[in-house]
Amino acid sequence: MFEGFSQEALDFLNDIRFNNNQTFYEANKARYERYVKQPMRELSDELAPVVQLIDPKLDTRPGRTMSRIRRDTRYTKDKSPFRDHAWLGWRYPGEGRGEGFHMYWGFGPDWLGWGCGCYYTDKPLMDALRLHIRRESDDVRRCLKALDGRFEPYGEDYKKLAVPDDVPEDLRFLYVKKYFGFERNGTQAEWALLHTRGVVSAQAHYWRGRVTITYDPNIVTEDTLRQELTNAGYPPGTHGMGGVVVDGICLALVGVLYSGLPKLLALVKVPALADNASLGLVFLVGLLTSTHCIGMCGGILLAQTTDARGVTARSKRGLIASAAYNGGRVVSYTAVGALCGALGAVMSGTGSAVFGIFADADSAVYAKRRLARDYAECFLTETIDRLEV
Repeated sequence: MFEGFSQEALDFLNDIRFNNNQTFYEANKARYERYVKQPMRELSDELAPVVQLIDPKLDTRPGRTMSRIRRDTRYTKDKSPFRDHAWLGWRYPGEGRGEGFHMYWGFGPDWLGWGCGCYYTDKPLMDALRLHIRRESDDVRRCLKALDGRFEPYGEDYKKLAVPDDVPEDLRFLYVKKYFGFERNGTQAEWALLHTRGVVSAQAHYWRGRVTITYDPNIVTEDTLRQELTNAGYPPGTHGMGGVVVDGICLALVGVLYSGLPKLLALVKVPALADNASLGLVFLVGLLTSTHCIGMCGGILLAQTTDARGVTARSKRGLIASAAYNGGRVVSYTAVGALCGALGAVMSGTGSAVFGIFADADSAVYAKRRLARDYAECFLTETIDRLEV
């Protein structure tokens, strides 16, 4: 009997994400078997009668519905050997994972989703769908209306596909799909409730500050549901508009700082480097002013080295990712800085400029001769015979 997924299941999937190697998996295989694989099998068995009601032709055998922890890396860019998520998928007997129509439900440390569709390019099937769109557009609209507000369309579009004139404008987004699906990604509040035994459905409305729950009172109590929401960071009694107000205040403060900061900085006199400053001094100034990266890049670096529980990841993969990010950042800064400096030198020139006004032509010619010793370009402008004040 399925009793829900525990925190241990999320912990394992999160750990395998940051330690995606054979050694870690072998040492923690028992955790996967107990907290992920066994509950998934129980859930598959429990959902089988419901799936059969939707379409009795769908294959509901656990061996055909459950995802495997090991990934097939032959045809993917990501060569990570293990999945950091798990899913159930129902399709027709005899069809491969990349063929035809199927439904799915899946979850991960920071993800929960379910949906249906044709998730791989199947030209004969998509051609039949396009023909149906042209001939039975009202039927397609009824299907889309039933999904509206609950599921989002998914799929890659053809960049160049001739669309016949008889295809309705509101259905063209579906006509140009290489493949398509309709998915719903659960929120954190919904995930906290849906993994609780006895909860049939949960839908969160963050703007309204409301969550609609369908549950069996013989299995789970209202107090338990309230506690699950509190543990997820959404204690009952708080209103969704509160977060909107706070966000509005923060945006207003950012606007004030953005408009007022340049005026404030204009009052501060920052000494300029002399033209003959040494390269060592220039490097030191750049090093000291680079502290802004703490605020600019700190969040990105924390996202790379900290997991969903706030625990710092100490793995070879994490170190490589951090080194690659910082290496790319330094190289790009250096390249862009060198390019801008080169363009500036070409467009504006370098060096010093001297100009003067002389009372007579002889003085001007003498000054030009003296300046020509130190400056590559010296020239005289027109002579003014008389100056009126």
